[in-house]
Amino acid sequence: MVKFCLGQCGYDLYAEIHRNYVNQQIHGVFMPMVVYGTLIALPALCNRFSYEAIFMQLCLFSMYLIYYLTFDVMGALMSISVYTPFVYWAMIYPHRYDRRWYNVSVGMGYMVVALVIQEIFGHTLFEGANSDLSQVPNNILIAPIFGARSIFQTGSA
Repeated sequence: MVKFCLGQCGYDLYAEIHRNYVNQQIHGVFMPMVVYGTLIALPALCNRFSYEAIFMQLCLFSMYLIYYLTFDVMGALMSISVYTPFVYWAMIYPHRYDRRWYNVSVGMGYMVVALVIQEIFGHTLFEGANSDLSQVPNNILIAPIFGARSIFQTGSA
């Protein structure tokens, strides 16, 4: 059964399998790497370079923040403070056609390493429960705000 809901419901669903303090901190530290990798790989996968890549990155970041503002203003502000440097670094990353597949590889590399660390160390060692694959759509939306809140240790939204 696919578990998916939006807003606070989605946050609460995500928080159910992220109760351990160490797991939360691991997610807080490594989720920015996932965001950074996504912002490098996605424009290249969509064949967007130079200013189009930057525009795409800013639109994606803005859409996430607008979504977060609909249910958690403080979490959205925390997300801005945590992820803005990573968005900036992704924006200044060279987005050229001759580097397309290299950028995809680098971005995916950041994402895979960070996600594996979160799963193996965060979930397997400290949580005792691995991520539920049926929750992937919800995780994609909620993981960044959860990571930001974990860094500031403010609990749930």
